[in-house]
Amino acid sequence: MAEDVNEKDELNSSRPIITFVPEMWGEFERFHKFYGSTYRFNKFTTSALCGVHGHFDRYHVLLSLSKRLIPELEKDYEELIKNGNSDAIHSRELAAIVDSMFCELYSSVDCTRRVIVAIYGKYPGIGMDKKSTSGLFKNAGKHKIDDRVPLEIRGALEKGQSDWFPKLKKIRDAINHSSVGFCSDLTGRKNGELEPKISYSHQTLANELGNVHVTDDVFKMISELEVKVNLFQGSIYNALYQTLEDKETTQVCGWFDGRVYLRLVSPKEVIDFNSGRCYSRIYFDKGSMSTCPFMAICGAYKNSKSEDN
Repeated sequence: MAEDVNEKDELNSSRPIITFVPEMWGEFERFHKFYGSTYRFNKFTTSALCGVHGHFDRYHVLLSLSKRLIPELEKDYEELIKNGNSDAIHSRELAAIVDSMFCELYSSVDCTRRVIVAIYGKYPGIGMDKKSTSGLFKNAGKHKIDDRVPLEIRGALEKGQSDWFPKLKKIRDAINHSSVGFCSDLTGRKNGELEPKISYSHQTLANELGNVHVTDDVFKMISELEVKVNLFQGSIYNALYQTLEDKETTQVCGWFDGRVYLRLVSPKEVIDFNSGRCYSRIYFDKGSMSTCPFMAICGAYKNSKSEDN
């Protein structure tokens, strides 16, 4: 027992960094790590694939920033009470962040459209509108996409067209080609809410009566869109993952003593840290790099063969 404790202390003191944690990966990350076993994307598609996560990540950064800006709306309210009017600078700053959040969600979807086109662009319904994200969704809604495209992908696009995508596109188009929207917590303040909801308005989104009000609770609205976009991405990349050939690819296990440690693993066998077989063993068995600190408990090491065998 004491030896086990000492082993753990030794591992903690060396602070190895583990990156091969498939049980924590989402559908997109799994595909992103293994697509090279099957697909050879050009630089534009590779960039788009990175953008799927990049735009979603930026959305979350902006979300965090927006939460920090909300308390600043108090200053606009104080200015209104004091002067009878307000420039609403802080409300507009928050709205600019919210505008960008909508655009980032859309851009993440647009990047996925580019990946789908790169793989299935030769099929009817996909290649018809290669540069149009809305065209792809519309084709799915009209059942114009070829049956050779996986059913899960066609279904995700069709569901998006009948549910959330037209709304997201309308908002994104209004934001992308117009001025900044407007956020306010004034209604909530008047109603005595302890944490007033943030309403959102945009002049380009006015209805037929000229009402520019979009929602009483913009963070609820955008959160619901985020969930739907995330589920859409999960469906697409789960389907694409199933198309991967079961070939070994080189994956990074982590870093230790400033060196990268690798393993060979195929898409179909990825389960946990024990999956695949250790590639770096051929180096640390020879003493040319430090022995992996997880060697004794790593299934990938046990699955590999020593050069002495």
